[in-house]
Amino acid sequence: MLQEVRVAQTGAQILFGFLLSVAFTPRFATLDDFDRNLYTATVILGACATASLIAPVAFHRLLAGHDLKPVLIRTGSRLLGLGLTLLALTIGCALLLLLRTATATPCSPRWSPPPGSATSR
Repeated sequence: MLQEVRVAQTGAQILFGFLLSVAFTPRFATLDDFDRNLYTATVILGACATASLIAPVAFHRLLAGHDLKPVLIRTGSRLLGLGLTLLALTIGCALLLLLRTATATPCSPRWSPPPGSATSR
């Protein structure tokens, strides 16, 4: 189980690092309120996913050799499931934010139809 945690943990940490760096880009200042709130939710989800995926390793280190193997496995499994769920939500939110920013979707207030199109009349 710890091998699977290490793989997911590395991915979560890399994603979280990239999410943290977004706030320091010039484009971040131009985001509207929805996108800033989406970014905030994504960062919080990423932090929780990273913590949930790191916790089983620390838990194992603290309790190894104390005859608590069933508790260790049950708790580690639950934390791993929670971490993977949070990681999936983080990836989904990050993808939504990326697509909204890159394509200026119609639901975004920045979007306007091209001049002369049927929707601009």
